Amino acid sequence: MAGSVEVENDDPINSTLTDLTNDEIRMLVSGIYSSQNRAVTAADYEAVCYRMPAQFGVIKRVTATRDLFSPRRALNLYVLGENNNKNLGNVGQEIKDNLKTWIQQYKSISDSIDILDGKIINFQVKFTVLSNAAFDAVDATIAANKALRDYFGRRKYNFGESINISQISKRLNDLEQVDDVLKISFRVKNGPNYSSVDYNFIANTTADGRYIKIPEDFIFEIKKYDETIVGEAI
Repeated sequence: MAGSVEVENDDPINSTLTDLTNDEIRMLVSGIYSSQNRAVTAADYEAVCYRMPAQFGVIKRVTATRDLFSPRRALNLYVLGENNNKNLGNVGQEIKDNLKTWIQQYKSISDSIDILDGKIINFQVKFTVLSNAAFDAVDATIAANKALRDYFGRRKYNFGESINISQISKRLNDLEQVDDVLKISFRVKNGPNYSSVDYNFIANTTADGRYIKIPEDFIFEIKKYDETIVGEAI
C-alpha cells in the first residue's frame, strides 16, 4: 500500500528507474531536464508525475492535456500504473491523492488539476506471411511469431501513440524465412484479464494504411502473446 505524501525539499527520482524500459526512461529523462523544478507546460506536469517517490505510488504512464471546455481551463492528468503482472492498469484513489499532493509544490497557483484514469486498448495482431522456398512453412511461422514477440517486448506505447503498421511489417519482411507479408490485421482483445474498452481499428487506420491512431487519453497495450500474436506462413 502506498504511503501518504509529505512534501519535503528533496526530490528523488522514482526509485523504480531500473524497472523501466528504454522508451520509459527516455520519457522520464526528457521531462526532468524540461521541468526545472516547476510545472508550467503539460510536459512539465508529466515529468513531475514520473518523479514522485515510489513509496507514494508508481505512475507508469501519464499525459497532461488542457480541458478547453472547463471554465477553469483545468489540466487533466490521465494516469496509469502497473499491476503485479507488469501490465498497465488503473491506480487506486490513494495514489491519486498522493500524486495531487506531490504536484502542489510544483504547480502554478492558477492551475486546477484533475487526475483521471487513462483508457487501455488491448489488442491482437494477426498475420499471414509467404515463406521463403528454402524454409519450411512451420519454421517461417515460428520465426515470425518470435520476431513480433521480441518487437512488442521492447515496444511499449505511450498515451496517444499510434501503432506503426509499416514498422511491424518491415520487422517480418526482414526475416530470412519470410519472402513477403501477405496480410496483417489488428483488432481489440477483450475478455477476462483484458480491458473492456472497445475500439474500431479499421476506422482509425490512416488512409495510407501505415498507422492506427488513437485519442490522447487512450493507450495501446498488447500482452499474453500466446493469445494476441496469431500468424501463419504459407
